[in-house]
Amino acid sequence: MVLAVAVVVVVGAGIGLWYALPREPKDDLGRLQGDWQVVVPGRDAEAGPPLVIRVGSDRWTYVAGGREQRAYRVALNPAASPKEIDLVQLGSDGEPATYTRW
Repeated sequence: MVLAVAVVVVVGAGIGLWYALPREPKDDLGRLQGDWQVVVPGRDAEAGPPLVIRVGSDRWTYVAGGREQRAYRVALNPAASPKEIDLVQLGSDGEPATYTRW
């Protein structure tokens, strides 16, 4: 009886631990999350601060010198072959930017 209870406790703890451990994202947008440094061939490292693309949630933001420059809403189409990415530029209010020509 004690052995059966011990087995149940160990299995239960193993299942709980499995659910508690962080797992890799299963979708492409989840795997893109984070900061990505842009490397331009032939550009000196001393030419200026590195350009970084920061992907968080559904936002794609260019960061230069630690300051956010432009933000986009990102949407992926993983069903396309090759895969597609759509970027919609956002204004300072977080809404899609609109441009008018006079």
